[in-house]
Amino acid sequence: MNPIYVDFLITSYCNFKCDFCSASAPNKKKEIDLSFNEIEHILKELDSLEVLRVAFEGGEPFFKKRFF
Repeated sequence: MNPIYVDFLITSYCNFKCDFCSASAPNKKKEIDLSFNEIEHILKELDSLEVLRVAFEGGEPFFKKRFF
């Protein structure tokens, strides 16, 4: 069965340090910052799986220059 809902973490960079957010976790081992090509490839895969809803998360997804 394919997923119908996906939370998509495209970057871990953020200008806030919210207590409840994993992007500001003190022990995270790796920064996540997907390239535009990686994001495009993943979105095409999600489309082929007929995922109905994708939530863009981070950090702050709007830090990506080509987000829109």
